[in-house]
Amino acid sequence: MKPIYLYIVILWWLCIACEFGKQGSNEQMYDDSTFTDNAVVLNDYSTIVQDVILKEQGVVRGFNFGDTVLLVQDRERADLLEDSLKDRGFITYTFKLDDENKMVDIRYLFDESNRIEGFLVDIYHDEIKQLSEDFTAFFDDRYGTGVTSDQSRLWESQRGFLVELSKQQSDIDAASGIQIRFILPDGSLNK
Repeated sequence: MKPIYLYIVILWWLCIACEFGKQGSNEQMYDDSTFTDNAVVLNDYSTIVQDVILKEQGVVRGFNFGDTVLLVQDRERADLLEDSLKDRGFITYTFKLDDENKMVDIRYLFDESNRIEGFLVDIYHDEIKQLSEDFTAFFDDRYGTGVTSDQSRLWESQRGFLVELSKQQSDIDAASGIQIRFILPDGSLNK
């Protein structure tokens, strides 16, 4: 009888060790099946919206608040632009749109436990009005009609985060475009 008890104890410890090891893995923190915002079909929107948002699941590009840095590093398809995780708490990826002067930078902001606490998307494009209209239509459909202020438009997700769209004007065409911030209600996007 003793070998059976020993076998059960060893098996139990292995299960605990495996579960403990998962805590630092690249698993998602949230289950996408609990997504409560309005379902949208990404293919119904402009190519730029599709390229930036990338997936219908998650907040943006298939990622959610609380996802690990390992998950982002493993699944993000854009090119790494800046890795400031250790000193400033973010990683930035970039990709080109249809020509050299149209680009997207996506900054993933991480908390002290290396989990996503915010997203910052800069889209450098000379057609700011069209970009704003395209993303406004998408976010209105996904989160409900947003609230407009002088410089931006704001949506509140049913899951509790905020989305802010603002125009970025510059004398340099390459620096003009829009910025989209996905933030938690406490405004923890200050990096």
